[in-house]
Amino acid sequence: MEKVGLLPFLESRTDARLKQLKIPLAWIMDASWTFLQERYSDVLQDLDLATAYELKGGVIHDIMCSLPNLKSFSARLLQDRDLDSRPWVCLSLKKLIIGLEVVEEGWETHRLIFGRL
Repeated sequence: MEKVGLLPFLESRTDARLKQLKIPLAWIMDASWTFLQERYSDVLQDLDLATAYELKGGVIHDIMCSLPNLKSFSARLLQDRDLDSRPWVCLSLKKLIIGLEVVEEGWETHRLIFGRL
C-alpha cells in the first residue's frame, strides 16, 4: 500500500508530459515505479528522489537503465550489489546526486559503477 498516495496521483494525471517530479519524504513502492516507468519513461527529465528513504537500490538502477531523457537525478543510495549488466541509458544526464556504497571489494566493482558515469 502506498504511504503517500503517489500511485493515485500519477494515475490521475491525464497528460503524458510530466517532465519534472520531486517526491518529498515519499516512500515509493514498486507499483508507483512501474506506473511511472511505463507512462513517463520517454519524457521525464528531472527526477528527485533524494528523500525517498525506502527506495530500493534496484529501483535506482532501473531508473538509470530506463529513462533515456533524464537530465537531472537525485537519490539516496545505490549499492554495488544492485547493479547488473544492463547499461545506463540516460546519456544526457547533466546532474547526478547519489550516494554510492561499495560492498564488494575489487576493481571489477569500481569499474561497474564508475564506468557508467
